Amino acid sequence: METANQGTVTPEEMEKVSVGIREMVQFGESKNGVLAAANLAILYNVAGKVISFSSPLHAVLSVLALVLFAVSTLILFYSMFPKLKFSKSVNPLFFGSIHQMKQEDYVNLCETMTEAELVRHYAAHIHVNSGFALRKFRDFKYAAAFAAPSYVIFAVLYFI
Repeated sequence: METANQGTVTPEEMEKVSVGIREMVQFGESKNGVLAAANLAILYNVAGKVISFSSPLHAVLSVLALVLFAVSTLILFYSMFPKLKFSKSVNPLFFGSIHQMKQEDYVNLCETMTEAELVRHYAAHIHVNSGFALRKFRDFKYAAAFAAPSYVIFAVLYFI
């Protein structure tokens, strides 16, 4: 049996997708936060004890570890700041658009919006949030790629 809505997306379905994307953004932020905390803990507890310039080998390894470590940490802090681009078009699901409107205008817009318009706004919102999630996961990958060798070098410095 076919429903009258078959083939079209409902606002409820778009809300589920939107929630999933928001969860991915939060997961990406959590991963970046954990790695940033690990970096800072290692800097505080380990780096100060193992960095040494007593020999050329120690100096080179110490500088290399610190540079890798610094790049990783900078990538993580960079990922924590959203890159918002405000549009002149109004999306009633986006806090920037909502804030720019008078409360009465926003209420009127919501009351007169059709389901099709709401689905379009959800689609635009999901697209933007997907970009945020992708950037956070990509930044984590790059930060981890710099952090891992610095951790290994710190361990080598500890044992030599």
